[in-house]
Amino acid sequence: MLQGVDAIVCLERDVPVLLCAADCVLVVLVSEGAFAVIHSGWRGSLARIAGKTLRQMVEVSGCEVAKVRAYVGPHIGVSDYEVSLELAGKFVAEFGTAVVSGKRNLDLGEAVVAALIDEGMERSCICQVAGSTASHTDRFFSYRKANGVCGRHGAVACMPTPPKDVEAGVSQKMGEWDS
Repeated sequence: MLQGVDAIVCLERDVPVLLCAADCVLVVLVSEGAFAVIHSGWRGSLARIAGKTLRQMVEVSGCEVAKVRAYVGPHIGVSDYEVSLELAGKFVAEFGTAVVSGKRNLDLGEAVVAALIDEGMERSCICQVAGSTASHTDRFFSYRKANGVCGRHGAVACMPTPPKDVEAGVSQKMGEWDS
């Protein structure tokens, strides 16, 4: 088991990958023949971990960015995530003003989306969970709202081996997915 890892690209079938978080952004990237699971807190978001993982997944799998889909899980929302002026300034310098609301409220989800788009992904290929973990503790865990005492969300992905009788139709169905 790997520990202390914030992104994993997997090309193997029947290998489940799990990452957990409470307010950080969890992202699953999916394409035919590969997937990735990403944990993106403020440090990872500023370092563009989602975009770097997308680039790595494309390089090692040979898939096209246009065929990758991103699923962005629940995370702390911009209205609940006030940061220092210094940190907000670093995000504005890296991503532009769209990632900060007011002077100090950080939009981690938008930073993740921007990193993916900057690597060539279309916004229409990115699906996001609506609602902030800190504002919706009836549905989500929030480390910040619970003062560090809470559960975690998990992002898990796996590429199962298809049954023999449907293996031939998988490529066709993946092609239809893009239509």
